[in-house]
Amino acid sequence: MAIMDAKATFAYEKDVTTTANTVISGTTVGTDGVITSGGIQVVDLGAAGDAVGQELTFKAFVGKTAIAASSGATIQVSIQTSDAVDSNWHDLLIGPAITVGATKTIVKGEKLYDGRIPAGSERYLRANVKVGTSATTAGTVNMFLTKDL
Repeated sequence: MAIMDAKATFAYEKDVTTTANTVISGTTVGTDGVITSGGIQVVDLGAAGDAVGQELTFKAFVGKTAIAASSGATIQVSIQTSDAVDSNWHDLLIGPAITVGATKTIVKGEKLYDGRIPAGSERYLRANVKVGTSATTAGTVNMFLTKDL
């Protein structure tokens, strides 16, 4: 069984500059059939994840722009799964909350999460970026699936 999406990319250079306590995720299907929201794509595995026939790894990294905040913000990425593209999403993987502030940025290329998609995933996967406690003032992320560790 092959993954339905040509690219298993959730986001490329997605701007994560936003207010505190905001979740950026992919949830809507556009008229062109592309499933996006705020620049984050939902990946269609074509069948329940356990039936894909390949182990997948979720990777999330800081993009070309370092993530910054004027005070103690947190950045946390996660993967959710659902059997329907537009409802019933539930957490599959949750990365650590990484603190960023006036004296600490998360630099280009820094890993936000790197781990296997566990058994039990459903047909659709979406990635989320949660900005907590304080607003971010700059930053981009790249998130994707790969067969490589």
